[in-house]
Amino acid sequence: MDLYKVIDLMMTLPPELQSSFEGKINEYEEQRKMPLLSNIERRAMERGQAIGQERGQKTSTQQHIIKLLQKRFGELPKNLLTTINEIEDMSLLEYLHLETISVNSVGEFAELIKQNPSEEN
Repeated sequence: MDLYKVIDLMMTLPPELQSSFEGKINEYEEQRKMPLLSNIERRAMERGQAIGQERGQKTSTQQHIIKLLQKRFGELPKNLLTTINEIEDMSLLEYLHLETISVNSVGEFAELIKQNPSEEN
């Protein structure tokens, strides 16, 4: 039999103390379920979240570039799609995103990528 049940059967508390006691028991049970994180684990989790946000922003910008180019020029060459999706440099992606408005052709856009290679590519 659970210790809590034994204590509950053996003693009768006034209603306000019984309520307080049950609250403390519930709080204790919740604390046992929730894992405690060390400072290192917490910083690692925050870093992981930041990396995830950066990746999401990069992917979103790549998709916007592709959609804008497709809207303006129709179907894009597969090698250009691959090149855009391989760009890791956010400043280059932001620059290219703005340039999708002013380029006159897909070829001109491809030249912009060649003229501004990112450090990772």
